[in-house]
Amino acid sequence: MREIARALGCSRTTVREIRDGLKGSPAHLPERADPPWMLQLQWPQVIEDLGMGHPMKLIWEEKAETLTTYSNFWKQFYRKFPQYRQPSVTARDFSPGERVEVDWAGDPIEWIDVKTGEIHPTWVFVAGLGFSQLAFLPGQQRT
Repeated sequence: MREIARALGCSRTTVREIRDGLKGSPAHLPERADPPWMLQLQWPQVIEDLGMGHPMKLIWEEKAETLTTYSNFWKQFYRKFPQYRQPSVTARDFSPGERVEVDWAGDPIEWIDVKTGEIHPTWVFVAGLGFSQLAFLPGQQRT
């Protein structure tokens, strides 16, 4: 019901009442009003830039950074123009053992050797196994 209400721009109570026959289906749902900042943009130019392969973040930086946040920009863009939405996940097939993707997990952490009391920096990395999609999270000490 949440998804239906969100898609139609009405409350979950309204969806429930229509489903249960307590309320007739509205012939016309009110259109959502665009936020005022959206009126300041040339949307055909935004769509053209996107079609030329420019990243959405670059378009936002050039055209709307002073008007709204990046997350609000792309959310409103895809709400207004859902036909331009691209899948956010690319399915990739790997054979077992073929691929592992590794990245450092940020700043080093410290661990204390309980026997000596010495503090050691440790760099942590994470790895995603391509075939199984399992994560591997060991620590690696550097001296």
